[in-house]
Amino acid sequence: MTDPEYHHLRAFSDGVIMSPDVRHRLWRSWGLCERHAWLYFIFECEVRYQPLGTSVLYQDLIGRAAIAIARPAVSDWAKVRRLASRAACPTCDYLAVASRRTEGEPDQRGLARMQSCEASRTIIKGSARYWRSWSCPVCFDGPGLPCRPHLLAQEAEPPASLAADLAELETRIRVSTKAMTVSGPDRTAETDGTLVAVVGWFAGWRTVEILARDR
Repeated sequence: MTDPEYHHLRAFSDGVIMSPDVRHRLWRSWGLCERHAWLYFIFECEVRYQPLGTSVLYQDLIGRAAIAIARPAVSDWAKVRRLASRAACPTCDYLAVASRRTEGEPDQRGLARMQSCEASRTIIKGSARYWRSWSCPVCFDGPGLPCRPHLLAQEAEPPASLAADLAELETRIRVSTKAMTVSGPDRTAETDGTLVAVVGWFAGWRTVEILARDR
């Protein structure tokens, strides 16, 4: 985790991610790259108490993915190609021009929390029974959906139920998002597990595999 990454993800969490130009960019890129999708999740778990921004973003994207896959096409692979990124990860682009001088003093306490991943580990390990059933059979040897990266790489066949499964995940993550608000239901291992499953489908499961291990 570098200082520029930390500052950019903090700006996302502070509300920049909701601006129209950033959101349109994230639609084209289908979210953040694998590294920064999980770093954003970890940032919010460690520094912001709960991953609300992550849940809002990926609720939006999973709904769009379900619609894209449900539309008719000449083949299942043609549908999958709709999920290919048409823009670079915004954080990766930022890092190409960022420098330590433009970021000010690093937040050493926040960086230390990020390095520990204690809250993130607790969420991932505590919700494992719920996200494991959705985990990718290629990158996590799981029983669930092939993740978007492996579908795009044609390392797994798109299941016939893909559009319906993505729609179900959208329904579930709506509850996860509401559970992180004052007026919503209680936040539970199931709502946390749904969020992990959605980010895992978009970005891959390697980070989850690492954080789910015992030290």
